[in-house]
Amino acid sequence: MTYCFAWRYQDAVCLLADTLVTQRIPAGPSTTSTGEPHRQLGQDKFVQERQLKIRELKDGIVVAIAGNVQLAHAITDFMQDNIDRVERATDVFSMVDASLGPFDPTRVVEILLIHGTEDGECAITKWDTQGNREDAARWAYIGSLAREHANRMADLFLRLVSDQHQKPSKEAMLLAGMAFVISLSKHEDLIAQYIGGVVCGLRVQRGKTIWPDDLVIVQHRDGFKSIEGIISVHAREGTVCINSTYHGTTGSLFVNKHSDTNIADIMRAWNQKWLPHLKDYLSKHFKTCTRWLFINLDRQVPLVFVVHGHLEQAKSMLHFASKENGDYVFVMGSELSKIVLREPPSVGPDLRILEVIIIGEALPDGMIQTP
Repeated sequence: MTYCFAWRYQDAVCLLADTLVTQRIPAGPSTTSTGEPHRQLGQDKFVQERQLKIRELKDGIVVAIAGNVQLAHAITDFMQDNIDRVERATDVFSMVDASLGPFDPTRVVEILLIHGTEDGECAITKWDTQGNREDAARWAYIGSLAREHANRMADLFLRLVSDQHQKPSKEAMLLAGMAFVISLSKHEDLIAQYIGGVVCGLRVQRGKTIWPDDLVIVQHRDGFKSIEGIISVHAREGTVCINSTYHGTTGSLFVNKHSDTNIADIMRAWNQKWLPHLKDYLSKHFKTCTRWLFINLDRQVPLVFVVHGHLEQAKSMLHFASKENGDYVFVMGSELSKIVLREPPSVGPDLRILEVIIIGEALPDGMIQTP
């Protein structure tokens, strides 16, 4: 299984998913990109970081999958081939039931479909191979995460949305969801629930699919006395590229494998052309990235740090540079330091969002400030 979560925010729908699947063979690296150990769960089940289960059917219509991966790909292949034949995006589920069902009860698949129209309407639909279908009003999730954790995440976002003084930008809201799940995996054994690894996502807004800018994940201890790991993530349709200090190399996850795709050709092009380019790109990423997630390993209080506008405007907040011996120099400005280092307001899980805005420019998409 996996964990996928979707929620509505103003005229958009955000969607996130983790990267773990179960295979019959042991994983390659001993740990995921974020440092959790891969291990065997069951006689022939090996949990490993392998694939992001998000797929764009067309611009503004996206699905996330959980359950039997092979069957899920067959279903989403069919959905992608037929999405232009239906008037409403959700009508494609009726075609799936009629053409591919009834389904084997031992190979369960769950799907979250999110879509948005140009006039600002957006929706979330939850469907599975057991005959269930539900249109969600605010949020929905699929996968194997315990309901108590999913409800905690829903409560967190309802609290953010209801804040009357300042609402996060849409990009910060998506990163907040990713930060919450990554932080949760650091404090509880989500691998046992087949959940973990890098968490990625996107949003659908006014008929468009919008991937977030690239991001860097920093894991640290209370008081910021040490940095445990740094992960740079470049996620787009087709692949997720990861540069992790745990592995020391650039890795890739294939997101979607459509039946018409020649995987051998993709791998050949990837190794010859894209991998060298991405290694160079990600090696410079720490110095230029404007999207950061700080994951506290001592307490579940992640910080989302987003710079809107030019990075040059925020160098007083954050500076991160590599040294010749492979170590890193990390310097935070006083304002960011106070946010990262201060004691959390509660014992339970919480979340902080800090957005840097160029004074005089319009507020980022979705952000609302009131006196």
